[in-house]
Amino acid sequence: MEVITPLQPSECAGMEDIRREIDALDQTVIKLLGKRFQYVLTASKFKTSATSVRAPERFKTMLATRREWAEAEGLSPDAIEKMYSDLVNHFIAEEMKHWAAQHTASAMLPQESPPPAITFDKPIPILRMFDEIKAREFYLDFLGFSVEFEHRFEADLPLYLGIARDGLQLHLSEHHGDASPGSTVFVPMHNIERLRDELLAKRYGYGRPDIVQQGWGQVLEVHDPFGNRIRFCQS
Repeated sequence: MEVITPLQPSECAGMEDIRREIDALDQTVIKLLGKRFQYVLTASKFKTSATSVRAPERFKTMLATRREWAEAEGLSPDAIEKMYSDLVNHFIAEEMKHWAAQHTASAMLPQESPPPAITFDKPIPILRMFDEIKAREFYLDFLGFSVEFEHRFEADLPLYLGIARDGLQLHLSEHHGDASPGSTVFVPMHNIERLRDELLAKRYGYGRPDIVQQGWGQVLEVHDPFGNRIRFCQS
């Protein structure tokens, strides 16, 4: 393979030599511009905004420096400035497309969500009962609860009863392993005087509850037939 050694301008014997050398130089220049373009695209990874992509101050400084280099090489600073201005503006436009595509793609990626926080729903106390008739008389007729559900494994087995009133839920169980008699349920509430008046008006045979004033608020305590206490409280 023949190796052609580049000629200096003074060594050229005619137009064929000159054109060959110019073509070779232009090819080298274009390859270098291609490499320059790759640096420009890579720079988009480090840009944080569209303004940083355009970098107007850097553009202005770059053109001034190229004018100095042109003058040092005996070239027209104006011509070189125009050439670089057109070239770099084109590169900036391409870099902007690249930057926008990167940011659009990253925005479309599924964002990693933090692990869900641990939360708790409202607790439901379980109270022991021994007599269904007395339980219904106290909780439904006297306290005004409604039945949410009833469950027995078989007709003659213990009852598990879910009751509710105005956001308060209780479970009553005849199963000996669910709860122990003598439990206390603390129930924060509002309008405690109205509840007291309602209960007294029913004239329940086994209790006439009244409000006790404590240092921190009011307490209205009722006792069910199984030794459990429900302590209604208003701060």
